[in-house]
Amino acid sequence: MSMLFKLAVAGAAATSGIALYDAVHHGLTGRYSVFVSDSDVPAVELAGSLVHGFTYAALATVLLVQSRLTSNSQAYRWICRLLGADFVVLAAVFLIGEPIAAATGMSIDATPAGPIVGNITFLLMFLLSFALGLTILRRPERRASAIILLAIGPVILLTVIAAALGSGFAHPAYAETLVHFGVALLALPTAAAQLHHPRTATEAAAT
Repeated sequence: MSMLFKLAVAGAAATSGIALYDAVHHGLTGRYSVFVSDSDVPAVELAGSLVHGFTYAALATVLLVQSRLTSNSQAYRWICRLLGADFVVLAAVFLIGEPIAAATGMSIDATPAGPIVGNITFLLMFLLSFALGLTILRRPERRASAIILLAIGPVILLTVIAAALGSGFAHPAYAETLVHFGVALLALPTAAAQLHHPRTATEAAAT
């Protein structure tokens, strides 16, 4: 089991835990948790941002590795590059933008480009992840990732319906969790990867 897989799954678990906690907290209290912007506990908010940033960096690395494997289809490799670039932007926001904002006392959302960049990258994350699932649906060794990523569609639909009904539990955390684990599982070495890259697979299994 490779170190990259361990880091990606650990990051997915930590980031998803924060997001799901925020979703439940909002559903029960009507208020967002201490991990969100402008919370009453800046240190916790900053810690949550750093966890998000490192997770997106790990997931971007997973996709970069996948985009270089010639055994994958061209469509899959291109979507990996696009989604990886999207994760790089998100990682920069959380690892660079948020600490600067915390040090200066100015929220990123207060800048003209902040909400635009955030909304676009966030939306692209879901769209590209769903598209990534479509490209690997017929690959048995990637079936788990495909199912998780394709579940993003119905989960977002249910979230929109919940929001329309006024539910406090309507939250992007559920779809985020699917994105994080769906992409993280792509770092798990497969039989196909071992066939095309036997040395790399053996070294990965030893770590």
